[in-house]
Amino acid sequence: SNMINSRKAVNTIILTNLKLYDQQVPIDNEQNGRIILPKSLNYLNEINLSHSDKSITIEFSIPEYFAGKKLIVSSYLDGFDTKWQNLPAGSRAVTYTNLAPGKYTLHLKTGHANNELEGEEKKLTIIIHPPFWKTWWAYFIYTILFALSFFLLFRSLKIRNIRKGKKQIKKLEIKK
Repeated sequence: SNMINSRKAVNTIILTNLKLYDQQVPIDNEQNGRIILPKSLNYLNEINLSHSDKSITIEFSIPEYFAGKKLIVSSYLDGFDTKWQNLPAGSRAVTYTNLAPGKYTLHLKTGHANNELEGEEKKLTIIIHPPFWKTWWAYFIYTILFALSFFLLFRSLKIRNIRKGKKQIKKLEIKK
């Protein structure tokens, strides 16, 4: 029983790096007017990315004192994947490309080939923000502009009809 507990404890996944387009994102460093990692990735529950961050890699490590080579790492990106994926043996990174704007949760889990032991699950929420022209307030502005243009078109047609009517009345008066 004691051996199982110590074994489970070492199968903890530690998130080590975030890469965008294969470039490591530095901790507490402003890039393009934003700080993506205010602290080490392992201590964050959530990261906020831009719609332009098309290639995301999350690297991790596992202290494998007792695990040996039979350790399996599985990943599941809630909101994207349909099922758990076993990573290739020895792989310590997951990469996602072209994620649509939205909220995702990355789940990483360790186990053994015979699934007798399950390590603890590591979770990270990934929020991909939409471009400004696809935000709710942009759609609100589009709606107002559409309504305003519809109103102005309707008004100009009404004014034109009134003028046309006045001209016809004048023609009738002249004929009299």
